[in-house]
Amino acid sequence: MVFGAGETAIDMGGSVLLPGAWPLLRAAYQPVIDNLKQRLGLDDADRPSAAQAEELVKAFAADTHLQSMFASAVVEKLAPFVSGQAAANDDIKRLIEIVGGNADLLEALQSGTGRIEARLETGVNLSDEAVRKVAEQVEIVQHMHALTLREVGLASELMKRQLQRLQVRADELLEEGAPDRAADELREGIALLALMLNSAPSDMDLQVQLGFMYKTIAQLCERVGDAAASSEYLDRAEEVFTVVKKGIATGLTSGLQAANALHGMCNVRHAKRDLAGAVACYQQVVELCPEHPYAWHDMFLAYYELAKEGKPADLPAMRHALEQLTATGAGLPGIGAAKLKTMQGMLNELEQDGDD
Repeated sequence: MVFGAGETAIDMGGSVLLPGAWPLLRAAYQPVIDNLKQRLGLDDADRPSAAQAEELVKAFAADTHLQSMFASAVVEKLAPFVSGQAAANDDIKRLIEIVGGNADLLEALQSGTGRIEARLETGVNLSDEAVRKVAEQVEIVQHMHALTLREVGLASELMKRQLQRLQVRADELLEEGAPDRAADELREGIALLALMLNSAPSDMDLQVQLGFMYKTIAQLCERVGDAAASSEYLDRAEEVFTVVKKGIATGLTSGLQAANALHGMCNVRHAKRDLAGAVACYQQVVELCPEHPYAWHDMFLAYYELAKEGKPADLPAMRHALEQLTATGAGLPGIGAAKLKTMQGMLNELEQDGDD
């Protein structure tokens, strides 16, 4: 809504939508619109036609990363107002209320400025709850900036690389017995993610992916005997997932995002050899998202590792986990027929041990 109105009305003095907040909003959306103009081949010196503006809005609506980039920029620019360092006019207060989750105010704004001004013509009372929620979002954005700053150095050279290709290639190298090269691929992915998150720190999908990459490279470091590096990357993964958990608490997330984030926390526990804690954590994931194949996969392995450490094997739980994994994940990357056969063999082994 802000993006579309901005492109068509900002040059007329921002008289259509929250005029008192337009300098802030314009500063937040300008990098986004510049990105889209470049992507769509539009001349930055010319004001877009109505058809081009509509094309820009559609492209923005289809790109969740740019949406997060814009949202993060708005949150950051509200920081001085929610901290009390700057005085907020009525339009800034309205914007804080909207970002803080005031659905009624957002609905009024979407219905037109005439309605919103009539509704709030006596002024705006900024709620403590809205300030608190926006302050929490500011903290998350700033924290993620701090977390990713250390990784940004290499990222400018890696923007052209596709993140998914890097992850797939790392898995292939690991299967080929080349963990060092797999770790190199993952480090490139981390650098690229850091750059993307530095632009859009509130993008939870990217946050979760960064946490998983840290976790995976920690496992690779452990495999090659670099315990110090493994511990450092595990700590980074845990720090990222802790930030993600804070974001989930705001309620602005999907069930799958929450499950993926929790799965990452489980993996950190697993990697730190808190196997019982990992099992309990994986159970929470599948309660939240029963069709989460990788949680069933990792839960099975955690049960198996507990049994190999001498704990009583929970064979019914392992059978159930393998059945659910087969039902929800067969054929997905890392869950081929050979892997399922191997896991069935692991279960058979424990069943035979129990018979003995």
